[in-house]
Amino acid sequence: MRDWDEYAARWRADNSWVKIEDLANTLPRGAYLRLVGDEWGDKRSVREFVADFVVPHLSPDAIAVEIGSGGGRIAVMVAPWCRLLIALDTSAEMIGALREAAAPLRNIVPILMAPGNARLPLADASVDLIYSFDVMVHLDQRTIFRYLDEISRVLKGGGVAAVHHATCETAAGWEHFVQSVARGVNEGDFASFEYLHSTTLRQMADQVGLAVLGTTIGRRGNFYYERDVVALLRKVTTPIGCRRSGPI
Repeated sequence: MRDWDEYAARWRADNSWVKIEDLANTLPRGAYLRLVGDEWGDKRSVREFVADFVVPHLSPDAIAVEIGSGGGRIAVMVAPWCRLLIALDTSAEMIGALREAAAPLRNIVPILMAPGNARLPLADASVDLIYSFDVMVHLDQRTIFRYLDEISRVLKGGGVAAVHHATCETAAGWEHFVQSVARGVNEGDFASFEYLHSTTLRQMADQVGLAVLGTTIGRRGNFYYERDVVALLRKVTTPIGCRRSGPI
């Protein structure tokens, strides 16, 4: 697989290379795999993320943003809880899959971003909530920092962000890292995980005016919480980290 465009274009529920990670699933493939991305983790854990980190910070008047919307598996859960959901992705094929998945919903606005550009196409202090799930696990530290800087720029004062990233801090995360080494995975390979310590994320957040309200370190019973980290951030000051004009 070369990139996410090819992944989305080739994705079919009956394709054998689409591996369901939920070992407890008993449904037929066609019933379980409804949207691109349903194969990753398990659906209960995804719903728990939405319930823990997204819905409590939304209101009927809220404007929310998803960074890396993929095929829409989370967007369709979030949209009913806010006035507007702006879904950003760098893959045209993923945006196409999202449009199909979100067809019944009128308040999702998909926007295609240029690959390699972390500049969010949004005005300063214009958004109530931003979340990114199962996306930054694939990004290097510099790109994550650029996104954090942009998240701080577009959030309203007091606005909240939920950021999900890979780590070696957890037992499952360390095992995932070791397995990737054994498989010969290298940085920059398609879908490779790039691991970031939660203290580094906290340092980055501090530099751009985001306070870490809490993380999932130590939480059990969720596929993603046990392997990775979800951090809840709040905009508290004017960003001072790497503010600049033009594309990042």
